[in-house]
Amino acid sequence: MADSDRDLLQDKHEDGHLVTVIHTTAPGLELWLDGEARPMQTAADEVILMPGSVFTDLSGGRVPALYHQVRNLRLADRTALMYFVNPELTEPVYSWAAEPGQTPVDLRDKIRSNPAMFGLPDVPTL
Repeated sequence: MADSDRDLLQDKHEDGHLVTVIHTTAPGLELWLDGEARPMQTAADEVILMPGSVFTDLSGGRVPALYHQVRNLRLADRTALMYFVNPELTEPVYSWAAEPGQTPVDLRDKIRSNPAMFGLPDVPTL
């Protein structure tokens, strides 16, 4: 049970990854759509794919990161399973939407360090 007095267990944020795959077993997840937080819960056989800031960088800003938060509903039993997806970092990673004549920027260092802003370790190169 979330015994915190806070209204939000996680404040509004985006994930610093390419995509987050998430499945929840009870309410609490809220997605920011059209400027407002909207409750979202997965069914037993569903997941939500949330684009992160790496997807935004790779798409040249065409795909915005999905901001979300977790409301404290003080539930006795709620589980959220997340899988963070990132591109392979052994070779340079460039935007898919680079402007013609623009010098491409290798995004690997930014991708590696993005999770640090959330208190997570750097993305490893496998």
